[in-house]
Amino acid sequence: MKNYLIGSNNYALLASYLLSDITIIPTSKFEANNVEPEFLPNTPEIINIVNSLGLKYKVKILNAFFDDRGKISTVPSDSFKNVYALSTRGKLAVENSYFEKFKGSMEYVSIKNKGPFESFYLLFKEIKKNIVLKDMIDSEIDSIGVKDSNIILSDGNILEYKRLIWTGDIKNLDKKLNLFTKKIYVYVCEYNNEADKKMSNFFSFGYSIGKTYFRTIYLKDKIEYHCMKRTFKDEIDGNKIINSFNTEQIIDNLRKTNMYNVDLISMYSQWNLGYSISQAYRDCKELYEYYNLDKKIGDNIFKSQQNLLY
Repeated sequence: MKNYLIGSNNYALLASYLLSDITIIPTSKFEANNVEPEFLPNTPEIINIVNSLGLKYKVKILNAFFDDRGKISTVPSDSFKNVYALSTRGKLAVENSYFEKFKGSMEYVSIKNKGPFESFYLLFKEIKKNIVLKDMIDSEIDSIGVKDSNIILSDGNILEYKRLIWTGDIKNLDKKLNLFTKKIYVYVCEYNNEADKKMSNFFSFGYSIGKTYFRTIYLKDKIEYHCMKRTFKDEIDGNKIINSFNTEQIIDNLRKTNMYNVDLISMYSQWNLGYSISQAYRDCKELYEYYNLDKKIGDNIFKSQQNLLY
């Protein structure tokens, strides 16, 4: 029996890079869209990954803002946090980690002198290029038999697994889970509003209360609005909508790392809003002994990963 990894998101790519004894089934069938602002915070885990790829980097500062019914600040008040939590999570009592990114300025790792979101993209582009060729199953999955430790493919083949890493939505692993969620509507817009063009020169993203949206992300050539309600207009704040999709807001964290002897790596697989790339690195380190092709430290093709994790 083999070890398998199911998924094609960034967490799946990272696990594929760090762990050697894995057969990959690259499917997005079971995944949920993660719309949290994705950048590379200045943590030891991120620095280790960047160094392992031989990338040049600098530590820079990104800025965020807080829009309290039209009043902009770089420090959120307690009342702002309460209203924000109530509107996005439906409750006042939320975990402290929910507000970890509620800072006016944060350090991030800039790769090739790029901005926070471009650096994130570049890192995973390099990870994908540097993943050592592993076995890959080029077939869609029909279902997962967690009780029988098997994967049923759409072509009828059945794969028995020794261990399995799941990076998709936990609800697709266990259909009996009754998890309360709220829908998030994401609208991708052009930069038509001059005020937003100016804001994008100073800020990377922002949080809002009293608006039709609760989060704004300033990308290089477009702006994203995250909303708890659908809009039927063709613009938001004067910025023309060019694309839209939706995903789910986690309300109550589960923070599961393993279920039915399946290892969980990702925000939606652990059902943990505080999950991050740094945490995924730490999870891979914990799983290294089970997914390492060479059980001894030695001069082999995965030595860089061994040094990286240990």
